[in-house]
Amino acid sequence: MYRANVIIFYITEALFLITSWHSDRIRAKTRLRASKEWIDLAEKTADLGIWSWDIARDRFQITEFGRSLYGFASATPINYQGFLMTLHPDDRQPTQLAIQQVLTEKNDYRHEYRVIRQDGSVRWIVTLYRGNFDDAGKPLQLLAASVDVTARKQMEQELKVQQQMLIHITRVTTMGELSGALAHELNQPLAAILCNAQAGQRFLAKTPPDWKELRAIMNDITEADRRASQVVSRLRVLFKKDEVVQQGLHINTLTEEVTKLLHSDLIAKQVSLTLHLADNLQCTIGDPVQLTQVLINLVMNATEAMTSSATGLRQLRICTSLSDTATLEVAVHDTGSGIAPQALEQIFDPFITSKPHSLGMGLTISRIIINAHGGRLWAINNPDRGATLRFTLPITQETSS
Repeated sequence: MYRANVIIFYITEALFLITSWHSDRIRAKTRLRASKEWIDLAEKTADLGIWSWDIARDRFQITEFGRSLYGFASATPINYQGFLMTLHPDDRQPTQLAIQQVLTEKNDYRHEYRVIRQDGSVRWIVTLYRGNFDDAGKPLQLLAASVDVTARKQMEQELKVQQQMLIHITRVTTMGELSGALAHELNQPLAAILCNAQAGQRFLAKTPPDWKELRAIMNDITEADRRASQVVSRLRVLFKKDEVVQQGLHINTLTEEVTKLLHSDLIAKQVSLTLHLADNLQCTIGDPVQLTQVLINLVMNATEAMTSSATGLRQLRICTSLSDTATLEVAVHDTGSGIAPQALEQIFDPFITSKPHSLGMGLTISRIIINAHGGRLWAINNPDRGATLRFTLPITQETSS
């Protein structure tokens, strides 16, 4: 009897364990199914493609939405090289370096690249990587979540094109405001050429001709022609609508060229100009046309601010300096009536202007350009009189000549 009871006890325990194991298995399957459903829901809600790379076996596990994101055929096995071959050729090496950084530094990393799908379409993808490591720190898996940002990139490109058009329109409008002064700046060397040519004709009529005077006249004609050519060249550059060109440039040279271009306008407005340009100022990287546009806008705004000042008080001062070891600074000082404290920031808003025929976009565009160059543009009132507009630009290690 006792033995029978023991057998029944063990059978009961065994049945309990089997039943518990079966229930745990059912619950585990339920949890696994629920997790997969949550992942599918997250994918569809956030348009995420979720995938992982088993490094040891060189095998990718990727969801169906992830396959559609990259253009992989359903159920086709994927390895690391196959993944790289879907990327744009220019983006393969940067992507490899990004993945290597995640696996080496053990930090999450966000990376953007282009994918060329089987139908030839190009899609922009942003992926967040995370590494999975064993107790010894050896990388086991690369976990990733990808999202298609092609629509955003297209919108950014369209906005960039529109911004460039606005910058160009503003530049042309500014040149229109300067048309009288620019015509005078061009007429001066042309008039000098005419006068020298007429004088040369008179010396040629003498017997014998005065060759010494004729040589001097020819030199004067050559110099006047060079001046006229420079004016025309500067205007052609400013009126052209080209792509932004980043190159090394010297801000002192750019400042001197702008003051030469605006020379006649400053004289007409009876403005006295002083330049304080720092020696051996390092180069910056930027678009010379856009930075020329900024300087022209700042100088024109300064001269406009001094129209109500007495003639002898219209003093314009342009200074360049080294702000710190990585930044240069340009300051345009005027002796006008200054800027109302509450308007020191408002003057950079669109359509804010005191000029009757201006678009009111000059300072707005100037700030956009300086920000795009990695700098900052702001205004302050001078302690004594007038205001100063300053902007900074990052410098390179090349020193100016």
